[in-house]
Amino acid sequence: MHNGEYSGSELFPGSLRGYRAWNINPETLTLTAINASYGEWIPGVNEARCAAGESAYTKDKHTAPYKNHTCGFYCRYDPGDVDDIVGEDEISIYGAIDVHGILQLGRRGLRAQYAEIVALACKDIHPKIVNLFAEKYEVPVFETMEKLLAEYPRSDVSDLVPEEKPVEKVDLSLIDEAMKNVAAVLNMTTDQFRKLYRQQQLTLPNTGSLVYRPNEHITWYSDSPITWTNATATTTFPVTYNFPFNYE
Repeated sequence: MHNGEYSGSELFPGSLRGYRAWNINPETLTLTAINASYGEWIPGVNEARCAAGESAYTKDKHTAPYKNHTCGFYCRYDPGDVDDIVGEDEISIYGAIDVHGILQLGRRGLRAQYAEIVALACKDIHPKIVNLFAEKYEVPVFETMEKLLAEYPRSDVSDLVPEEKPVEKVDLSLIDEAMKNVAAVLNMTTDQFRKLYRQQQLTLPNTGSLVYRPNEHITWYSDSPITWTNATATTTFPVTYNFPFNYE
């Protein structure tokens, strides 16, 4: 999904600071995850969980974050990078979080097991609104991200961030072949698969992600087979192309 932005290092125990944004729920005065997969953040320490690890169709129970997965709390090292994850039409509040527990670092950010909101900033939102949420989470408010950064400085991750690897040239014929294999397991044609993908009813398998249909899923782990599982049967076939990709 993020192709190394939040992953790449080995998993390790640690504690760092990062920056992120949240959507807001004005009815409950709670901050919610941008991607809505985690839901509402609570005051104090939040613990990450993996939706795939909790699925009724997998025995893969594990602590988040997990290698080759996308689970865990996300944040950026540089507060200036947070704009990239916020939609144009979304009303979001920016802030700083302290993370600890199991961590995995990528080029621009990290995934963490535990995260706590420690400060909020009035970026593009009236201070009175931000103050309401700050009171709920019992954290200070700053007029700008720059003033927040002065009090809650960045962690030095220069020796921890993995080196950026050169991007492999994508062989589109291999992607087409992988799509045919996935479509065949789902008992549909490649064209049907593409149509469902464009309608966002299916997503192509990235490393550690899921392709959802009702009561069944496909899990693609790097260097492993693709496995299709439903309530009664499991079918496995070799990986044709195991580099994260998106098909347009």
